[in-house]
Amino acid sequence: MINKRLKEIRIEKGLSQTELAEALGTTQGAIGKYERGELDLNTEKITQICKILNVSPNDLFGWDEKGEPGAGR
Repeated sequence: MINKRLKEIRIEKGLSQTELAEALGTTQGAIGKYERGELDLNTEKITQICKILNVSPNDLFGWDEKGEPGAGR
């Protein structure tokens, strides 16, 4: 789920994979793998992505305000 949300939010924010990769200190290829679910995000990367995209972890995971799945996405 997080991989799909990452892509959705990145696009909503108007960032390319390359731009997100530069801000995150990684490669465009890694971002593509995160978005396809081929590479897992660790807690540090999730925290960094949330700061860069200005979203909460709940939003990134597609959770509601209570931290439960199903935030309407």
